[in-house]
Amino acid sequence: MTLSYAGRALPSPAPGGLALELQPVDASADRNADGDMLIDELTLKRKVSIKWKNLTGPQAQAVLSALAANRTGELRYRDAATGREESMQAYYGAGAKADCLRFGESPEAQIYSSVTASFIEI
Repeated sequence: MTLSYAGRALPSPAPGGLALELQPVDASADRNADGDMLIDELTLKRKVSIKWKNLTGPQAQAVLSALAANRTGELRYRDAATGREESMQAYYGAGAKADCLRFGESPEAQIYSSVTASFIEI
């Protein structure tokens, strides 16, 4: 599987993980006189959260620089709902987070315990 964002290849998230959420966007939700719920659904958006574990400095830099260069872009990933490689136009929301486990004198000596980012379908 090739994981990429805005045309830049990203390191494989294994063993960190990739989570897919389906988020309905509703215009309204009301109950009728019989008490039945009536939902006016506009669309269904996907949110993909990716967590990388134990990345080296250069690997973490590749992820963070891809995000910093483009707030929006095409995300390519393996979709849990379809089992196929999918792509979607997305923006990354809530920023990205990098937790440094070991700080070294060179980027290659640094180890990041986790780098996380969430991508929301446009």
